[in-house]
Amino acid sequence: MVAFDQEISSGIWEFTAKGNIIKNAAGIGIIDASQTEILHPFIFRSSFSNKSICYIGKTPYIKGLGKINSENQEIKPGDEVRAIVDFESNSHTFSLRINNEIQPFCVTHIPDRVKFILVFSAMNVEWEFISLKELNKRHGAYGTVYLSFNNELDIIAAKVMRIEKFDEREWDAAGKLNQHEFQCPFIMKYLRAKAFQTDALILMEYANAKSLDSIVKDKTKNLSNGTYRAL
Repeated sequence: MVAFDQEISSGIWEFTAKGNIIKNAAGIGIIDASQTEILHPFIFRSSFSNKSICYIGKTPYIKGLGKINSENQEIKPGDEVRAIVDFESNSHTFSLRINNEIQPFCVTHIPDRVKFILVFSAMNVEWEFISLKELNKRHGAYGTVYLSFNNELDIIAAKVMRIEKFDEREWDAAGKLNQHEFQCPFIMKYLRAKAFQTDALILMEYANAKSLDSIVKDKTKNLSNGTYRAL
């Protein structure tokens, strides 16, 4: 394994690498920067206090334990992989993109100080470092939206907003939209909401579709006049 020197403790950072030669158990992830010893992602015994978070093959390993999900993409030779840590969110998160496609998981409560790592499973595995850069904040008018995964709800969109920015009009709009959800396939359903001390969390359906431009121009889709007007 190789750990990169730069320590990350604030902001939103993206670490990008290309897997030129990839074998089984090669991967990418983060470790707790406060640990002097770099522990292998597969070590899970509590006595080792493994705080690494790594994506190996197609499985996220969190503190040594694999979290299997058949929807994850496997890292293949030639893939460009981006590991992202977000210290602006509450709590701090780790997520991953493969060839710019976000993977259906998000690890929360990551260590307060981290370093990025690359895992080499064999002598001939080859990772090519592309970049390590800080990203701009991805905040909307009323909060930040994340692609998330829940065992019960599957892939969903999770919106986090500050309580002081909460607007009752959003709830009113959600109620009106939900009344018409069966009339238009492009209306997203609000699933759940929960208020915390400083933040509110809203879970909604994930819009797994093309852009509206592409949908309208797609001659294979028969959309009603009402749907076209809504678009």
